[in-house]
Amino acid sequence: MPVIAYHGTSSRHRASLTAGLQPVPNNWGGGELGHGFYCVTAANIETARVYGGQACNDVNEQIDIWSVSCAENLIQLTGGAVGVTNQWAGITDFLLTNYDYLYNQAEAGNISQVKFNPRFYDRLTLSLVESNPYN
Repeated sequence: MPVIAYHGTSSRHRASLTAGLQPVPNNWGGGELGHGFYCVTAANIETARVYGGQACNDVNEQIDIWSVSCAENLIQLTGGAVGVTNQWAGITDFLLTNYDYLYNQAEAGNISQVKFNPRFYDRLTLSLVESNPYN
C-alpha cells in the first residue's frame, strides 16, 4: 500500500495509535478542519517531525512519526476543499460525513496537510517509522 501521509506526535500516544484509529472526543472543536486525524502529505515528512515535537511536553517523550497508508492514492479519495469561512467553528456536519478527508482550500494544487474524517479510519494503516528524542 502506498504511503499517502505522515502523522507526527508524542510517544505518549503510541499505544492508542498502535491499537488503531478511533474517534476521540474533545472540547476544543477539533482544529481548523474539525474533528479527525490530522496528517501532512507524504512529501512533507519534515513538517510531521515539527508537529511531533510540538506534541511533546516532557523530556522523557519521543517524537514519533507514523506513516499513513491506504490502498488508494490521495487523489483517488473523496477530498473536500474547505474555504476560510467554513474553517474552525464553521465546519459543518456535511463536511465531516461526506468526505474521506478535508484540506484547506488555499492549498488547492499543492496540498500539504489533510485531515481524515472518522468515516475513513478503517481504510488507513498506520506504521511507526521513526522515533526521535525530544530535546
